[in-house]
Amino acid sequence: MATPNPCDRCLPMVDELLTLSFPATATTDVTGYAGPDHRVRYLRTSQVFPDDDGQTGDRAHAELEACLDDLTLTLSARWDDPLPVDLWAWLTAGLNGELDDDIPEPLEYLTQHATSMLA
Repeated sequence: MATPNPCDRCLPMVDELLTLSFPATATTDVTGYAGPDHRVRYLRTSQVFPDDDGQTGDRAHAELEACLDDLTLTLSARWDDPLPVDLWAWLTAGLNGELDDDIPEPLEYLTQHATSMLA
């Protein structure tokens, strides 16, 4: 019997997101957050490992990376290869006052959690 892929639950969540409308006002819950023009869903998360020797955190990071790779391959088969987005550039532009307005959501949130993403 094949071992279940821990990322198998991610694809149905992506499919569900495609059917949801955006809320009229900002909302947040344990699954993510949304606003009038965006929706962010936590597909997989990891705990913090404050007393770890590094190995547990490394394993968790490797598992998350494997899940991302698997999901990327699956979604690329549907929609073509993803485009890398440099979130660091958005963050530094905002911090340096180079933007006329605030960083729009969901980029504002994402810049606080990652330096790049695939879209």
